[in-house]
Amino acid sequence: MRLFPGQMISCWSIVVPILRWLVHVPPHTGVYKLNSDPAVNLKYGKVGLGVIIRNFKGQVMACKASLVLVGFSPLISEALAILSGRRFTLEVGLFPCVIEFDSQVTVNLMHSGSDRFADVGLVLNDIRLLLSSVSDELMEFVPKKANMAAHGLAKFALSLFSDRILLEGFPLFLAFVVLGDCLL
Repeated sequence: MRLFPGQMISCWSIVVPILRWLVHVPPHTGVYKLNSDPAVNLKYGKVGLGVIIRNFKGQVMACKASLVLVGFSPLISEALAILSGRRFTLEVGLFPCVIEFDSQVTVNLMHSGSDRFADVGLVLNDIRLLLSSVSDELMEFVPKKANMAAHGLAKFALSLFSDRILLEGFPLFLAFVVLGDCLL
């Protein structure tokens, strides 16, 4: 069965998983949700990292945009985005969290552990260490449409000279994405 955005079906146990693939779906009470994403500019050797953390009500608790002035490969940039986001949750004390990420390859590498001899394995091992410090945390794949706020922050980060951090707020340019997600 093929489903499209806005298409309704009668069983609520099916509707929620379908919505999860399209937009932000809040985690359980007491759990935060971390979305992170990179934006890579290989021409100028820049990687923008965007991180957004929401509570179980869908409210933005913190967000961060940061710039890395090294032209990493897209795969390493994806792993750095997760690492940056996970470190940020620990810095601001917002955990436990569910980590949602839009790179199926990166999520699969995290779960499989088959990256040990690859360059990206160094970053993924750091992520695994951070995840092991707090119990009941998990990482899951979501499509790009469910990670738009983090991607917007990552693109914004490409124009920055220093990190931008907002607690209990978000930049105005993300209003339609964030507020639209909270209307569900």
